[in-house]
Amino acid sequence: MIVTSQRAPSGAGLAARRCRAIASTLLAAALIAACGGNKDDEAATDPAALPASRSEAAMFLSKATFGPTESDIDRVMAQGYSAWIDEQLGPMTR
Repeated sequence: MIVTSQRAPSGAGLAARRCRAIASTLLAAALIAACGGNKDDEAATDPAALPASRSEAAMFLSKATFGPTESDIDRVMAQGYSAWIDEQLGPMTR
């Protein structure tokens, strides 16, 4: 029998949050690079950077999701890559 209602120790929760933060940063950097980011351009390697255009945000979302919607594009344009990925990895933490 698998019991799913037990709470993890507080240290495990902290480790999980750290892992999510590291994973989101690495994923954001990889997606930005895959979207044609230039290594010489600081904004392209900064995971907290905002997309330069709606088409750049749409390209990012097409690689990160099953397809961008207008509301997703608006959210990425407003929040930036890293904040959007953090929201996807931890939707219940808001």
